[in-house]
Amino acid sequence: MFLDRDGTLCVDVPYARRPEEIVLLPGSAEAVRCLRGSGFVAILVTNQSGIARGYFTEEDLHRMNAKLQNDLQAAGAFLDGIYWCPHHPDARCPCRKPRTLLVETAAHELCLDPARSYVIGDRLMDMQLARAVGGTGILVQSLLPEEERHAAEETASYVANGIMDAADWILAREAGREDSGPGEAAGVRNLVQSGESTWGEGGDRTPSGGGRPSSAEDPFDEL
Repeated sequence: MFLDRDGTLCVDVPYARRPEEIVLLPGSAEAVRCLRGSGFVAILVTNQSGIARGYFTEEDLHRMNAKLQNDLQAAGAFLDGIYWCPHHPDARCPCRKPRTLLVETAAHELCLDPARSYVIGDRLMDMQLARAVGGTGILVQSLLPEEERHAAEETASYVANGIMDAADWILAREAGREDSGPGEAAGVRNLVQSGESTWGEGGDRTPSGGGRPSSAEDPFDEL
């Protein structure tokens, strides 16, 4: 399960630069807790071009990530990894969503199958990312411009009224797969059965090196 941060897991504060600006949306911790309790791995993938723009530093982002993780843990939830792109949109790097390097890096390090994963986000770029990796995109409703909203809804597999609704839909869908027989359900979930997490040692990170850019481009790419 790959999660966007701003507008999906947290209140959307443009170019948030301080830990106190990281505020969980209602239902976020419960959704992550329920999904992880059902065996899913929760990975945050986020574009953070504020670093390249000079609005905040990588150390600032680490502090914000720690605040997010601490708030989730206080509610009994946890992120298994945080992967982020610090580059400017003009850099056309392979890790900036909707390109796929963030997901590919997490999949390699945590032994996940992106094609069996869910991507939950509030932007067209998140739905394009899901399509690019062969996963299932769930759009969390937000105040998008009409053109982008329409395109995102057309690309998504499901439009959710908040992240808890997204979690409920995933769990219902997976229950239906299990009811169809063990052969299909066995490989559906993107699980890491070892129980190990990358948080604290590599879990809060930006990937390096090359990657396979997706063909998807986001005309509404701002952050």
